[in-house]
Amino acid sequence: METMKRWICILSGLGALWLATAGLYALVTFLGHAHFSRATFREPLQMRVQPEIGQVLDSWRGVPVRYNGTPYWRSIGKHSAESGYYYGKQWQCVEFIKRFYYDALGHEMPEVMGHAESFFDPELPHAALNPDRNLIQYQNGGREPPQLDDLIVWQQDIYGHVAIVSKVMPDEIEVVQQNVIAGTRQRLKLHKNLQGNYRVGPESGQPAGWLRQPADPRAHDDGTTPVL
Repeated sequence: METMKRWICILSGLGALWLATAGLYALVTFLGHAHFSRATFREPLQMRVQPEIGQVLDSWRGVPVRYNGTPYWRSIGKHSAESGYYYGKQWQCVEFIKRFYYDALGHEMPEVMGHAESFFDPELPHAALNPDRNLIQYQNGGREPPQLDDLIVWQQDIYGHVAIVSKVMPDEIEVVQQNVIAGTRQRLKLHKNLQGNYRVGPESGQPAGWLRQPADPRAHDDGTTPVL
């Protein structure tokens, strides 16, 4: 009898530990996605009526932004193009940016896997070719401002976040994104200092940088183009 009671206590303790761990994981992941939905949104919550999973919420250049639902780390299965090119897990932020680059810009990334934070390589110099994505990579705070259709990358929190630049204005940019709690569009401050360097975002939660298709397929690894 005493042995049974002891086992019941052990199992109860393990169950409580599992629930606490799962709850902490859910909270951290939720805050990670909520991080990208602070007061930089111009619109209130877009999802006042609960959409269906996969429902189109927005689009950019004809590429739909779909609803992933909660919890935000959930995957609805893998998604690929008819050609077999892998977009990512439905309907995560990575799935949208890869689908956009493939469907709208005709761009295939050599490395098809990876969480959002892996799309920016901090070891590369400014304006170098990122070979995993076959895109020119620019550091936030460098001399190159974001442009339309750039892939912008955050490396905070567990998995990071990615979005597409949809507007560029003198003092702010707009991005379009998938699987963010407060909506598909977000405005971020754009500041140019006296040295000619561009900084995007608030002091906390700044993106690491942005990536762009080479303007010329002959572009060197450092992002420059040969003079003919």
